[in-house]
Amino acid sequence: VVRFNASAQPGTPPGIRLVAQPPDGARRGVPFSRSPVVQLVDPSGSDLARSGVWVTVGVAAGPGSVRGTLTRTTGADGRAGFDGLSLEGPAGTYTLAFSASGFAGVTSGPIQLARAATTTSILADTPDPSAPGAAVRVVFTVSSEGGRPPGTVTVSADDGGSCTASVSAGACSLALSQTGSRTLTAAYPGTEEFEPSSDTESHTVEAPAEPSLDLETEPPASAALGVPFDPAPVVQLRDGEGRVLRNGGVQVTAGIASGPGALIGETVRTTDDQGRARFEGLGIGGSAGAHVIRFTAPGYTPVASRAVSVGAAATTIRITSDEPDPSDPGEPVQVRYTVTSSAGAPSGSVTVSADGESCTASVADGGCTIALSQPGNRTITASYAGGGPFAPSSATEGHTVNQPPEPPPPSTPSASASSVTVSPATIRVGSGEANIVVTVRDEQGRAMGGVPVTVSASGSGNSITPGGETTRGNGEARFSLRSTVAETKTITAVAGGVTLDDRPTLTVARAASATRIESDEPDPSEPGQPVTVRFTVQGEGGGRPGGVVTVTGVGDSCTAGAPEGSCDIVPTGSGTITARYEGDAEFEPSADDEPHEVRAAPPPAERVLRLETQPSSEARSGQQLERQPQVQLALETGEEVRESQVEVIASLASGGGTLTGPTSVRTDGNGRASFRDLAIEGAGTHTLRFMAAGYRPAISEAIEVAADDDDDDDDDIVAGPL
Repeated sequence: VVRFNASAQPGTPPGIRLVAQPPDGARRGVPFSRSPVVQLVDPSGSDLARSGVWVTVGVAAGPGSVRGTLTRTTGADGRAGFDGLSLEGPAGTYTLAFSASGFAGVTSGPIQLARAATTTSILADTPDPSAPGAAVRVVFTVSSEGGRPPGTVTVSADDGGSCTASVSAGACSLALSQTGSRTLTAAYPGTEEFEPSSDTESHTVEAPAEPSLDLETEPPASAALGVPFDPAPVVQLRDGEGRVLRNGGVQVTAGIASGPGALIGETVRTTDDQGRARFEGLGIGGSAGAHVIRFTAPGYTPVASRAVSVGAAATTIRITSDEPDPSDPGEPVQVRYTVTSSAGAPSGSVTVSADGESCTASVADGGCTIALSQPGNRTITASYAGGGPFAPSSATEGHTVNQPPEPPPPSTPSASASSVTVSPATIRVGSGEANIVVTVRDEQGRAMGGVPVTVSASGSGNSITPGGETTRGNGEARFSLRSTVAETKTITAVAGGVTLDDRPTLTVARAASATRIESDEPDPSEPGQPVTVRFTVQGEGGGRPGGVVTVTGVGDSCTAGAPEGSCDIVPTGSGTITARYEGDAEFEPSADDEPHEVRAAPPPAERVLRLETQPSSEARSGQQLERQPQVQLALETGEEVRESQVEVIASLASGGGTLTGPTSVRTDGNGRASFRDLAIEGAGTHTLRFMAAGYRPAISEAIEVAADDDDDDDDDIVAGPL
């Protein structure tokens, strides 16, 4: 028998190595200039070629978060690259952590995050020139590649005038008092996440003040190309002092002050008997973008509108004919269409599709040809892709395909000579579609027409159309496959009762999702106040993601179900609220951030001692006070503090002498300390002080203490009648 001791040590796990570090400097919200790349390594540190390992990136250190696609899978070489990552949050030093289940993680080098750069621009200052003391309306914007800057902008003039408005308001008014050339400065002070910026503009102040135009009703902040403004702009005449002028018959002209488009509708209007000119039917055509509209009238100072953001104009596509209808299987069908818009003549391409067949032509071509192979009632779809100032649109039309004549009896299909192809090799859940082409041949390799073919796929959630097909003269039968389950599927085709040898695979990946915080109310919130966070999760291709969304704030979190919902959190301080969708079998995870402010809590009320019962105002030296003091724990605001076992100590505050009796008493359950047997030795005027740890002391009212007259008792005896 041999006895020995052995110690088992844990083995070194495989790990992750950073083969490409992120840059050492970045700006908030701007994708990294160099994408991180990780490599799986075995326990010895050598590269490990393993595909399909999910690697996740997150913030290891730093006050913010990382955005982008946070989870990637390794390729066949064991590597995973993280393109498009960016950092969100206050400026500072960050490090990233990369982790994978079963692998030792790795941390990046330090990344110095700078605040996002901003650009402040003065778009208009009207009226210019202005009269001394007249209101000057300054229109401004603040933009940033790092997101939507919050906060306010202060517009100041070199003669001391100023005004402040929120970034979202985009305009404020100030009065300039000194005549001559003035300089206006719009200054954005910045935040922890956004850098400050400013812009200057020259402005002329002339005297005396002239009558001016005033925008009583602004055009909307956003509009569509070619569509009249709602509400319509209304211009009001005013005198040099800003009072309403009720002058009728004044011609007011609208024009583009800045922006790439052109006005549509009537640009000249005449004021009514109230001095108003209403521009019904006015809008912007030509090009999308930010526009400022200027209104002028002879003898009046012009006025400029706020910036109007103009988007793509709506379009209408219509299928005008599909001939011949009905058609024979495989027969060319000429599909004619028109694309129109109230904003002008759209250009670009139109795609016509049906039964897996499609053709593409320009809007100007007005049509293209497709061949429909599946007999029965079919649907033709014409889709305009949009372009330039025009939005996409689509239309459908019913079409009938005749039943084909019965084919002659085919020979037996060959399982090995026939083929099955799938393209593309990868699609997404719910939005992607794979085209399956089955080519049936006999043993001599000749194409076989009229052979019934069915197609199936492994796994679940599959939708294959049509359910069955008959090969054309070239031996082909075409199918399309969609799936609601992400997995790798094997395609099997059966032609004329023969299962074909060719069995390609198709990868179905999860669809992308986009999470958005719709509101966080109230913002700002009070300390301890619940904040209701509303969110939506949209799936690629219009799907409805399921699963859970987790909302986190500073010090709190809550969960609710996708695709839309809300839950309440109680942030402990200002910071970022994040709504993170965890993903499900159909959709990938996604997240959104929103800044939130929690107002500072008021300072706590000071604790004080309050004399509920004052000691006797008169006493004799050495004799117990007839009325003993009672002390209450309280706040300076008046509320009682019901804290027991707090030691309250009594002492002489003034008058000299000695305080005798129990001078230390502990509070009861109501926070009261009741003193007994207190006495003062020494004649004179005295006050008592009461103290307790953590409480402001209390001083009693004055107590007049007389000398003890024990030796003169006889003098105090008065005889009564006998």
